[in-house]
Amino acid sequence: MKTIRMGLLTNFQTNDPASTFHSHYSSFTRREEVLGLLALRASKEMEKVNSELVLQNCYIMEQNQRLKKAAELLHKERQRLLSELKAQQRQPATHGHGHGDHEDDDKPASSASSDGCGRSSLPTH
Repeated sequence: MKTIRMGLLTNFQTNDPASTFHSHYSSFTRREEVLGLLALRASKEMEKVNSELVLQNCYIMEQNQRLKKAAELLHKERQRLLSELKAQQRQPATHGHGHGDHEDDDKPASSASSDGCGRSSLPTH
C-alpha cells in the first residue's frame, strides 16, 4: 500500500495540470513580489539620493552667486585703485618737472612696496 500511495501522490503531483500551474504561478508571483519590492526599495533610495543631490546643487549655485558678487566687487575695486594709481603717476610728471619737491624724498625706503595710497602691498593677516 505504501508504494501505491507514493505512486498515487507522485502521479497526482506531476500529472495534475491545475496543481502544476498553481505551483509555477505561485513561485512566479513570489518572484515578482520580491523583484517588485527590490525595485521599490531601489526607487526610494534613488529618490533620496536625488533629493540630496538637488540640495547640494542648490547650495553650490547659491555659493557660486556669492562668489560672483565678491569677484565683481573685487574687480571694481581693482579698477578704481588702478585709475587712482594712474592719476597719481600723472600728477608728479605734470607738477614736478624735476624741481625736487617730491613728498617721498624724506621717507626712508622700506622693503615692502607701497601702492601709492599709504598701504603696503604685503598681505597683513
